[in-house]
Amino acid sequence: MLKEDVLGNVQRLEPVMLEELQHLVLKHDCVRQARAVGLFGCLDLQNPSGSLVQKLGAPSPPDVQLLRKAMRDQGLFSLFRPPLLHCSPPLVIKEEELRDGFNKLSKALDVLDDEHKRIYSVQTPIDSPTLRA
Repeated sequence: MLKEDVLGNVQRLEPVMLEELQHLVLKHDCVRQARAVGLFGCLDLQNPSGSLVQKLGAPSPPDVQLLRKAMRDQGLFSLFRPPLLHCSPPLVIKEEELRDGFNKLSKALDVLDDEHKRIYSVQTPIDSPTLRA
């Protein structure tokens, strides 16, 4: 542990972790908020109405199952107890690897955002004034 300067690595990468988490909050509608201490982070996931994607301990709805699959497809493994998605990379991770992991997580969250848009989209009636000639 001392040889690999684990504590120093965590201290150096905490600002990167916070930056990447903030990027996810700003980019993804499904991310309500994020936080981290060192290299242990957490995202709170929500649906478009602002409700959490799932009550803690409840069965996973289809959109959450889709996110789990998207994460696996990106090669990500995480402690995911919806609505909480924990980000806990190895403490010896390099900055490039950390940023790559967040890029992959962003792609998985794109899938959840797209699914929420599909599920929660409001169809405009045909007789809407915006559709009249």
